[in-house]
Amino acid sequence: VRQMVRQMVRQMVRQMVRQMAWPRKRAINLLRNNFIAMEIRIGPPATGDNFFKRPKLISRLMRALHRGNVAFLGPRRTGKTSCLKEIHAHQDEYLTILLNLEKLHSPEAWLAAMVEGLRTALEKPPTRFASTKAGIASFLERIRTLSIPGAGSVELAERDSSKAWVKNARKFLDLLAGSEVPVLFLLDEFPTFLNLVAKRFGTSVVEEILLWFRAARTELQEANVRFLVTDPSA
Repeated sequence: VRQMVRQMVRQMVRQMVRQMAWPRKRAINLLRNNFIAMEIRIGPPATGDNFFKRPKLISRLMRALHRGNVAFLGPRRTGKTSCLKEIHAHQDEYLTILLNLEKLHSPEAWLAAMVEGLRTALEKPPTRFASTKAGIASFLERIRTLSIPGAGSVELAERDSSKAWVKNARKFLDLLAGSEVPVLFLLDEFPTFLNLVAKRFGTSVVEEILLWFRAARTELQEANVRFLVTDPSA
């Protein structure tokens, strides 16, 4: 599983390097090279006054997202999640959905979390999206047609032996591809989620998830939909 995860991350890093014309080492160490001496706190991610602002780093991430999807690599406890929270709270270009995946154990739960997060964001969009109100309303109606096992209680979503989640994931992908609403999924601890799925259901299910994710990255390339995933393996 670790090999599969690392392969996916390497593919995204190569894509990021091509898009930004950065040396590979700089892309991999994007966070580490912006690390400064600070007090290490054990607990939830820093926010507000406890968060050390990193405007240059966040600007780099946003510029990279303009060109494609981003793998945000860096050691644990160096502020990746806090940066995601800052992007979620203050960027004004995308409708953002921030998901912590480390407690999800099935593809149904992951898909349900993305759909439910998008529904919530569409139901109460920030005021800066007032000009796209009609597009958001239309997109929301289409998203509401999806029935995902586990939506509303994603932590309890169980494995569907009929692989119905794959069909629903295909429908979700088609809806995203047909939308004009700019959407950004911030997926924290994605490799951790894959490891949990592998332990519970085996590597074949992880392969199903990665196949969908690769399809999403390819088919949404021309759409205004982006994924930013964090990985602590750097």
